[in-house]
Amino acid sequence: MTLLDAAKRLGRPEYRAAALKGGDFLLLAQLPDPQAAWAQQYNGRLEPDWARAFEPPCVVSNESGGAMRLLIDLYLETGDEKYIASLPRAIAWFKRSQLSPGVWARMYEIGTNTPIYGDRDGKIKYRIEDLSPERQTGYSWKGAYGIPSVLSYYDEVKAEGRTALLAKRKAAEAAAATAEGRAKRARSLEPRVRTVIAALDAQGRWLANYRGSEQIRTDTFITNLHTLTDYLEAVK
Repeated sequence: MTLLDAAKRLGRPEYRAAALKGGDFLLLAQLPDPQAAWAQQYNGRLEPDWARAFEPPCVVSNESGGAMRLLIDLYLETGDEKYIASLPRAIAWFKRSQLSPGVWARMYEIGTNTPIYGDRDGKIKYRIEDLSPERQTGYSWKGAYGIPSVLSYYDEVKAEGRTALLAKRKAAEAAAATAEGRAKRARSLEPRVRTVIAALDAQGRWLANYRGSEQIRTDTFITNLHTLTDYLEAVK
C-alpha cells in the first residue's frame, strides 16, 4: 500500500508495478486445499519452511489475514478479479479452523490442521502448557489477529461491488477534506492528542509497560505520532 500511495503521489508507475508484483507473489504462495491459506515463511521453492527455532513450517492465521486484506486492496486498485478469485478457499479454511468464535491458533500443522506451538529447542509442541515459560508468554499463540474484520471487508466488497465502494470512499474523502470535515476530525482527535502530549516524560519519550518494565516501544511511538500527524493535517 505504501508503494501504491507513492506511485500516485510521486508519479512513479514503477512503484505500482512493484506492488502488483507483490500481489502476484501472494497468489503463487497460497497453499492448496484444504489448507488454502499462507505459510509464515517459505524457502526458495515456495514451500513452507522453518524460520526461528519456534517458527516451524505451518499454515499461519495472522499473516494469512494480512495477505487476504492486501489482495482485496489490490483488487480495488486494479479491478482485476484474479486477486480475489481464490479468497473463498482461504475463507473456508478460516471458518473451519476457529478454536472458538473469533479466535484462531497462530500456527496449524500442515496436513492435520492441528494447532501447533514452537519452542527454542526447535521441537513442535501440541499444547501451550508444554512450552518453556519464556515461550508461553513471549509470543502470540492464539487470538483474533484482525481476521473477523478481514472477513467482513471481503463481504463488504462483494456485497457493494468495486465501483460503488470506491465511489463511497471518494465521497467520504471529499467530505473529510472540507473545512467542516477537518474541524470535526480535529475535535474528535483533541482528547487523544492531549493524552499523547501529557504522556511524554521529561526527556521527551513515550514509555510503555511491557512485561513489568517501562520501555521505549516502536509501536507506541508509531501510534502516538500517527495521532499527532492526523491532528496537524486536520487543523492545517
